[in-house]
Amino acid sequence: MLPAFLRNDRQGAVSILFAGAALPMVGLLGLAIDYTFVSEARTAMKLAADTAAMSSVRVASNQFIADSTDSAWQTEGNQNANQWFAAQMNAVRDTTNINYSADVERNGVSFTSTVSYTGTVPTYFSAVLGFNDFYVNGAATATILLNAYVNIALLLDNSSSMLIGSTTADINTMQTITPCSKAAATSAQGMSAWTGPTPAACTTSTGGTSPASYAPCGFACHWSATAPDYYWLARNNPMGMTPAGTLPQPPNTPAITLRFDVVQSASADVINQMASSEVIADQFGLSVFEFNSSLTKVYPVPPSTQEAGYDLNSDANSGLNAVQAITTPVVANNGDTDFPDSMVTLATLLTPGGDGSTSASPRKNLFIVTDGIQDYGSRQVGNTEGPMNNAAAIAACNTIKSMGITIYVLYTPYTALPYNPYYVSNINQYVVTPPSPNKISTALQACASAATDFYEADVPSQISAGLTALLKAAVKSPARITS
Repeated sequence: MLPAFLRNDRQGAVSILFAGAALPMVGLLGLAIDYTFVSEARTAMKLAADTAAMSSVRVASNQFIADSTDSAWQTEGNQNANQWFAAQMNAVRDTTNINYSADVERNGVSFTSTVSYTGTVPTYFSAVLGFNDFYVNGAATATILLNAYVNIALLLDNSSSMLIGSTTADINTMQTITPCSKAAATSAQGMSAWTGPTPAACTTSTGGTSPASYAPCGFACHWSATAPDYYWLARNNPMGMTPAGTLPQPPNTPAITLRFDVVQSASADVINQMASSEVIADQFGLSVFEFNSSLTKVYPVPPSTQEAGYDLNSDANSGLNAVQAITTPVVANNGDTDFPDSMVTLATLLTPGGDGSTSASPRKNLFIVTDGIQDYGSRQVGNTEGPMNNAAAIAACNTIKSMGITIYVLYTPYTALPYNPYYVSNINQYVVTPPSPNKISTALQACASAATDFYEADVPSQISAGLTALLKAAVKSPARITS
């Protein structure tokens, strides 16, 4: 029996050896499982820190834009980072031993947010080997350049179509006061679509030729070099004029607000905002162009040949005066809209944009404000009239964008002019129940750098808000993770 016992004892040794090895094997397996959990936790924490830093630097810079005199930007930025990191930690198991903090700082035009974390992640299976937890730590930093060195070029459409009343009420007033204008007898506006009351006979003393001067017009463009033309009437609003006799002194009625008046006012607001928002010298540069039948640079004017203006803190008034001095061309047909030639010319005047890090390398932006209808060559219906989708114009837009210049477009749609034959024949088809997709907005979006860089604004308040939105978009760089 002893030999048999000894044989069984040797077989049992295997079991004893296996039992002794099982514990470390289980520990190693548990260690592998726990390490996988910890790796996932570390990845989640790094992502949480990245997104928290990105979010907080945006919040802080937005608050600074809203009120640069308030220190709340730092408080709100830090709170946002902590809240964002904590929310992201919901995806990580047992984060009770993780400590985190945020630090948002500003240095001139640069905002930086750093989110740090440190602590331990507990183990579940590795404790048998003496590993009760794993140490984790890390940090993420995001930076955004707010109001970096930026040049803005304003390209303002001041053609005849931008000189309709800014509201339906303004348009109706224009149509009421224009039948006896000198321009009414000489322009091609006609009255075939006019369904209002027949105006009284006009006399030569009012500028018309009796009795044929019956052309109510919603446009305030110049058709004669001497008053009273449509532009004069819009500026003076002589609601008390009589068909017979001389024009009386303008009564105490407000001048008609034209769409371009609103654009001028909004542009002035943008220039003032640029000047008041500078936090470093020579931070913003400005150039202003008008376009109608051709392109004209109105600021800065010769002898300056530079594309952009000077430091707006010291030269803002010159830019404002240049914008406010823009008016409509006096000569008939010079109020047309030659968008293709204007854009081709502009592409030769602009110079490439930089990264905004220095005044010598500013980021560059082009703001185009227009109603989106091109009309050039003649007053006749033809292929020169319609949406701004001319191939040469779009090619020029692409050339400008390839120079590192961001193009923003503010589209100011026509207000319907149902009594104007020119509008009814040539424009109405694009404004009232336009084809789908809308050819005007499609063409302008093709010119803009991105779909988000295209804005549509109709009423005065929207135009002002639209240009302000363009400015805020132009002076803010995207946030980026720096470490």
